[in-house]
Parts: sequence; structure tokens; C-alpha cells
Amino acid sequence: MSVYVITGPPASGKTTWVREHAQPGDITIDYDHLIAALAPGVAPDPVDQPTHVASVVCAARDAAITQALHQQGQDVYIVHAMPSRQHFNRYNKHGAKVITIDPGYTECIRRAQAERSPRQVGLAHDWYER
Repeated sequence: MSVYVITGPPASGKTTWVREHAQPGDITIDYDHLIAALAPGVAPDPVDQPTHVASVVCAARDAAITQALHQQGQDVYIVHAMPSRQHFNRYNKHGAKVITIDPGYTECIRRAQAERSPRQVGLAHDWYER
């Protein structure tokens, strides 16, 4: 089993990368997919979500990550745009391979402006500054 943490700015292609690499039966944990499953119709950006929805989705994501890190057999793909040092430490403890998806600043900002909210465009800028 391998654990992959897919990181990168908004609109970089993290979810697409996972879709192209994960095999049937692999575990994929993606906040955007969880919000769609747990609260259909709610905005995918956490800042635009009601507090109770964001709280449940974050808890579900954390629980899924905890459980998946202790699985045997199947690969695990965790989409995590901006992991904190604490997150990196947790992932490293489990031997995760960090994959950074970065199409370049210009392309990423172009995609974000076309496909995402203004806040997500700002987060893409922040990701490159960080």
C-alpha cells in the first residue's frame, strides 16, 4: 500500500491527477467530493459553507484520513491543497509520497479565474507566495 498526498493550488489539476492514477478500489479523500456527497448544492468553498456543514465535512475528512492511513492493501490518495506542518508530519509518519501538481502560476490563475470563485483565485495567489 502507498499513501499519496496530492497538493497544489486551486485549479491546478489535483483531482484530475488522482482520477488518472487511482485504480478501482483505491481510497480517495477529496474535500470537494465529500462536500458534494454530504451536502449537495452547498458551495464547495469552505468559506461559503454554513458552519455546521463545514464542521461535519472536516470531521468526515479527518476520520477518513485516520482510517485510510491504517488500511492495508489498497493505495490511498489524499487531496490536500495546503497541508500544515502538522499535516505533513502526520503524512510523513505513514510514509506518504507528496505529489505537487503545479501547472505554473499563469496557467493556474487562468484556470482559477475561469472555473473558481474570486476567493479561490486569491488562494491560488497565496499558494504561489507561500
